[in-house]
Amino acid sequence: TYAFKLEYISRLLLGLYAVFDFAAMIVFRLVARRFGNPLRRSLAGLRNFLLVGTTPEALEIARLIEANENRGLRLFGFARISESGTGEPKAHAEAPQTSDFPGLRGSYPVYALAQVPELLHGHAIDEVVFAVSKDELDKLEETFLICEEEGVKTRLLLSFFPHVISKVHLHRLQELPLHTIWTTPLHE
Repeated sequence: TYAFKLEYISRLLLGLYAVFDFAAMIVFRLVARRFGNPLRRSLAGLRNFLLVGTTPEALEIARLIEANENRGLRLFGFARISESGTGEPKAHAEAPQTSDFPGLRGSYPVYALAQVPELLHGHAIDEVVFAVSKDELDKLEETFLICEEEGVKTRLLLSFFPHVISKVHLHRLQELPLHTIWTTPLHE
């Protein structure tokens, strides 16, 4: 109406347009619900996740990834931080163990932390999720740097910080990352 500078527009035309727009929106949402997941899977492929740690929180993340497999998420396996009984990390060439974790539908390989660089080089791993205790963070510095060099997205579960009702958010102060915990609204 603005482009053609029309002065008179039928109310019936506007009403039909609103009804048609609403019906088209409903049909689109129904079709998207039916064909969205197969289309997303065929075009985008699967996103592979490697979980570092075998904490209860890591198993909960694994359950969430399994529950969203129809959305293109796939659990590649686990990386165990603990070292073997000799005090030395497990050898690079050692085959991964396969372990059944309680509550998971599938059986997933469990790799040693020393095998993560080889995994990132040899497999299509999209994200590495670290779900570890606060005491184990010091052992992961090199792994974080390797993930950064490979361009793999990394996530760190911050469940070890004490908070009951507060929210957690990450901010930047120029180039310095800040971990922010607050109980007030984010936007004043």
